[in-house]
Amino acid sequence: MVTISDARRPDRRACFDCSSWLAVPRLALLFADAMQRILTDRSTTRTRYEAIASLRSGFFEYCGSLPNATELDASDLTSEFMRTFVEHIGAATKDSGASRYAIGTQRHFVSALRSVITVLKSDGVIGEDVVVPSIKGKQQQTTPPLDRDLYARFLAKCLSDCSSTIAEIDKALVDANAIRRASRGEAPAGHQLAQAIADAFDSYVILPERKILKQIDTRMFAIAAAVGYTAVRRAAHPMAQELTSFVYYLAGITAYNAQPLMEMKLKDIIETRVLGVARLSLHPYKTRAHRNQPRSFAITDEPDNPAVLINFIKRWTSRARSVAPPAAKEALFIYVPRNRKAEELVRPLYDRDLGMSREFLHHSVGYCKRNGFPNIGTRALRATGADIADEEFEGDPVETGALLGHSPQVGRHASYRHERVIKRDEDRLAGAMAARTRWAESGGKIDSRLESASRDRTAATPGFHCLDPFNSPIAGEKRGRLCGAYGFCPTCPLGWPDSDVAYAVARLLQLRERVRQAMERLGAAVWQARIKPIGLCIDQVWLPRLVTEATLAAARMLDLNPLPHLE
Repeated sequence: MVTISDARRPDRRACFDCSSWLAVPRLALLFADAMQRILTDRSTTRTRYEAIASLRSGFFEYCGSLPNATELDASDLTSEFMRTFVEHIGAATKDSGASRYAIGTQRHFVSALRSVITVLKSDGVIGEDVVVPSIKGKQQQTTPPLDRDLYARFLAKCLSDCSSTIAEIDKALVDANAIRRASRGEAPAGHQLAQAIADAFDSYVILPERKILKQIDTRMFAIAAAVGYTAVRRAAHPMAQELTSFVYYLAGITAYNAQPLMEMKLKDIIETRVLGVARLSLHPYKTRAHRNQPRSFAITDEPDNPAVLINFIKRWTSRARSVAPPAAKEALFIYVPRNRKAEELVRPLYDRDLGMSREFLHHSVGYCKRNGFPNIGTRALRATGADIADEEFEGDPVETGALLGHSPQVGRHASYRHERVIKRDEDRLAGAMAARTRWAESGGKIDSRLESASRDRTAATPGFHCLDPFNSPIAGEKRGRLCGAYGFCPTCPLGWPDSDVAYAVARLLQLRERVRQAMERLGAAVWQARIKPIGLCIDQVWLPRLVTEATLAAARMLDLNPLPHLE
């Protein structure tokens, strides 16, 4: 153990397990002493934990893999040794061909090692010429979103596991409670498992560990063993790994960061009614943002509804919550550890001191591996939610920021500016530039801004869609430029009417009137050669296909802006 106290508050001490370092015994104590001095001035427990973990997973894991690990000492800490270590952590793996560790992780490893080397130099333990090389390469600044198919399959699997757990536990609790009521004179109901659960509930709030139960209560142990100890324990209270699918699914649905989700308190969960509709409001506090993160969902009985999952977690943890310490009593996600110490019978899933959940991080890796998925973190789920929002809201940073709980100042933060979003924004910018060019060249006749977002904005004539607006076959149009042949869409093989038939009919009727007016304005010769085919297509092709009494009546009810004159 390395015990570190805060220089500003000596009464605050934290212990960190560095026993894995003993695989390199002659360096372990040397590094532990250096780290104790280095970390005294670091204010947060998480910073200290990450520094210790970086040495464990980086330098000491490398040293432990060497055949002479037990013989390594300070004299081996040369610049050449440091170079070999840096090359090792940056080397490509045989399976994927990618580096063993991400650039950011490599830099954490090197930073922790460099801090120790600096102290050892100042103590004269190693030479002043020892240099730890820097990590080369550009660190990826964003978490890329998941493939949509992978995202859907992963959340579907999480939901399936959640639903199976809910069905299993709720049935067990209903049957067990029925048996407990029957013992007070009510009608008996249940089976062998329910009877075992009822007996366990009568004797214990927190069911002791299997080996402890066997020692202190042979009768209860025999009952539990007959139906399966795990089944009885699961009904009584969850363990950390059994909450994994719930955390994953809620992370995908809410797009929360790990901290506000896993640290959510019961007081942050409010059920209200809005205009007669029951709604679930979540308001967990995000430490980094210094404010609450609101989300709201209509409450239904559907298995994928967040209220169904959250209310189940409350029921499932209610017995453990009754004996939980104050720090855990108000948390939504609590669990009973496998090794139950008297003072830690119930723990919150999120460790505020560490600023993380080691339990979830540990079990999430196993969950993904067991179910055939790559390692997926809550950050990737949030990034995918942001990507979907960016696509659905057409790049609107206010809408996307509202979904993510961002303040307006960080609505387009670099953390969410991954390649896919940048590509979409570039496409939108190119589209806007092309539309503005067409507007200018058409003298304002083709103005995409006059159409609502639900209408097609690429066709040159309102009321029409276009298959390929940059490849127009109309005479006079240039390939590769947005078509500017206003009014000619009825005659074009790439054009077809809007899917809203009433709207399409209303626009066709407006255009037919402009065709009639053009004969008076342009003269007979020009009209015959250029405008007459438009009217013929409207009267002989499109209106006969689209007009019915209902669509004609609906079209006449629409209040649309007038179309420009034909030229």
